[in-house]
Amino acid sequence: MFIISTYSNYLTVSLREGSNMIEKSIPLELSILENSNIKLVDEFKKILYNTLYDMKGMSYKNIPVVFILDPLKVDFRFYRNSKDASEEETLNNLFEEINKSKESVYFSLQKKSPLYSQFVAVNKNDLDIIQELADELNLKVKGIFSYLSLITKFANHSGNLIVVTSYLGNIVLTLSELNGIYFNNLYGTFKDISNIKKLVENLKLFKNNGKNSEIISFNFENPEITNKLNLPEIEIPNSYGYLNPIHSLVDASLDQNNEDFFNSNFNLNNLVRAEGIASKAPVPYLRYAFILILSFMVGGGAYYLSFVDPNVLKNVLSATDSQAVSEEKKSQLNGSEQTLPMLSVPQASSSPSISSSPSSISKDDLFGNVDLSAPTNTLSLPKSTLKVQVLNSTGITGLAKRNAELVKALGYKNVEVGDTKPAIEGTLIKVSPKYKAYKDALFKEFITFKGLKVQENTDSAPQSDILVIIGK
Repeated sequence: MFIISTYSNYLTVSLREGSNMIEKSIPLELSILENSNIKLVDEFKKILYNTLYDMKGMSYKNIPVVFILDPLKVDFRFYRNSKDASEEETLNNLFEEINKSKESVYFSLQKKSPLYSQFVAVNKNDLDIIQELADELNLKVKGIFSYLSLITKFANHSGNLIVVTSYLGNIVLTLSELNGIYFNNLYGTFKDISNIKKLVENLKLFKNNGKNSEIISFNFENPEITNKLNLPEIEIPNSYGYLNPIHSLVDASLDQNNEDFFNSNFNLNNLVRAEGIASKAPVPYLRYAFILILSFMVGGGAYYLSFVDPNVLKNVLSATDSQAVSEEKKSQLNGSEQTLPMLSVPQASSSPSISSSPSSISKDDLFGNVDLSAPTNTLSLPKSTLKVQVLNSTGITGLAKRNAELVKALGYKNVEVGDTKPAIEGTLIKVSPKYKAYKDALFKEFITFKGLKVQENTDSAPQSDILVIIGK
């Protein structure tokens, strides 16, 4: 089986037949491939053809091919089914959440059980280009996957699994259970070590819910940072000598004799009709309702969904403004801090890896402007009696209630909801003067809320101890 991936401006192709493995990695001009986006399809096609031909001659046409997409190219969500909302309303909410239109993506909303459905969406342009390449080169495309779904399959963890991975110097966070993906999104850059540490500590919220839970890392860009965060790196067997860690993951994850995963909607090929990728309607998908219902009957999935309702996550861990992210990636690509995966060709000298040994990171790097004399956590807060208000400034129905559920999951009992004006950007938390010393601790605890800011409430007579204003 051929494995083909693009990362940054590198095309990597590998072929393993028995114990024999060939791997080629080619750096391409940015005019052809940039940030994993194929910009000149014809030029890319010529290079891919030459690579396949060099590896296997014309017999390459008879060998199955798997394409691997980077994590931010595919959106995953678990959505709890509601009797009160139609499928159209559900889809509208999901597309609003991922900030994309139905016309721009191929998608699936696959019902897994009476309780929840799995949503998967991928940009049409990405799949269309792959299909165009496959058709013109006569490739036998067996699957197209995000490597996030392969991590969850490889880990095969029955409890709550939190995966921290990377993409061009940015953190990508994934929540999953039973190989399904509840949520994936961009967090930020590795440069912001202080907030990354707070994020990991905050994620213990999901670890302490009484279930079998793990946090793992697939951080091939900066393993030093993974060590600094005390996260276990996922161990992938590599007896065949893959230099590209993504391809090693693919080989270890995909059982070529087991068609279940290839026939699932994690295989992005299955998001469109078999007669052509240009069709807009999604195909029927294999359903695993019986297995998943059985897992809920033993209490695992139902308890998790009652604890972390995916609806609650709508305003949590949101990606940065898309234009800002694009500019950041562009500057990283041309700058001196861009990191690339371990490949079978030397790294470009203009793109050295970030080196962050423990001795090279100062206290200021780790903690920024955080007041170290202030409380480091909220354990001493009287959470059962504190009055918390969650106000929705966006006008989106139900947003305050969904975020209030997450606040309650943090241990706050006295939580009220309401609306406010005008609309704000991000999330603003106002703390009454009595608890102002906890500002930094609250920032750490609520770090997963979009665009978070925490400040002292200067109102003459605050109506609550903690005021949470939800914005756009």
